[in-house]
Amino acid sequence: MKWIKKLILLACITIGILSSFVLVSAKESQVAFKDVHLKFDTWKGTGNASISLGDDFLTKDLNVVEADQFIQLKLGENTVQGSEYTITGEGKTVLLSLKESYLKKLQDGYYDYNVEFKKVIIPVRLYVVTSKTETKDLYYSFNKLKGTGEAKLILTGKKYQVDLFENLIYKGDIVNKNNYTILNNGNQFIIKLKEKFVKKLQLGTNYFTLDFSNIRVGAKINIAPGKVKNLKFKIKNKKLKVTWSKQKNVRGYIIKLSKNKKFNKKVKTYKVVGNHNYKVLKTKYKNYYFKIRAYTKENGKMIYGEWSNRARNK
Repeated sequence: MKWIKKLILLACITIGILSSFVLVSAKESQVAFKDVHLKFDTWKGTGNASISLGDDFLTKDLNVVEADQFIQLKLGENTVQGSEYTITGEGKTVLLSLKESYLKKLQDGYYDYNVEFKKVIIPVRLYVVTSKTETKDLYYSFNKLKGTGEAKLILTGKKYQVDLFENLIYKGDIVNKNNYTILNNGNQFIIKLKEKFVKKLQLGTNYFTLDFSNIRVGAKINIAPGKVKNLKFKIKNKKLKVTWSKQKNVRGYIIKLSKNKKFNKKVKTYKVVGNHNYKVLKTKYKNYYFKIRAYTKENGKMIYGEWSNRARNK
């Protein structure tokens, strides 16, 4: 019985996935699609813009594209005149080309067409990019991290499209695409830096360039020191030695101690300058609670890491 339930569940999941892309229109034999589109070659000011239909990921296995069954090309609710494009082909594959004279009438941006055949309506998007904008002295911020987890940046606007994204650049080099993910969610472009990549970034502010076909924008992420671990105590020669595990590339540490867990009673603070892993104090701090955090500096500004777990010198 268990394997039968699994088969039923798998079938339901498969049907759900397919239904998110394929719809059967009111005309019983005409297939339509939603939440997905094919893409013309990006038009950059000269020549035609073309797309091959019938061998694409939407219609390849459906056998619904034939040149002699083409009906019309529509942009929104308007039918594009036949003189503005050509459609040629044999068998199950056709080539649709928008003419340069037509394309020159369009402004930069994107245009969503429907290519209608007798058995299928195929959504196709055209991007027109004849100029490129570059923002200066403006940096969008990734969500702030404490040195762990993914870093996410959201850009809002129709000009930020996954289809037009080319590269992420860091320190003049192209970042390997395995180090991040991108997607469009409605009117938002979302890029996520993967955790392994984030952990390799230097402390302080890291600057990036997001390079699209139509625009270049700056981004930044501030990386703070990580959480200090292994806070311990040792009494020797009437002195209290506080030790911890060193962080990489930090400028120093801040130690805070108090008589209570909330750190609001008889509070003392000590600064350790330099990347050391101990501080010697007086033994009078018995039964005090301790915590520590690392810091670095950038342009004279202190950047603090997260406080460690508290520990008690019993």
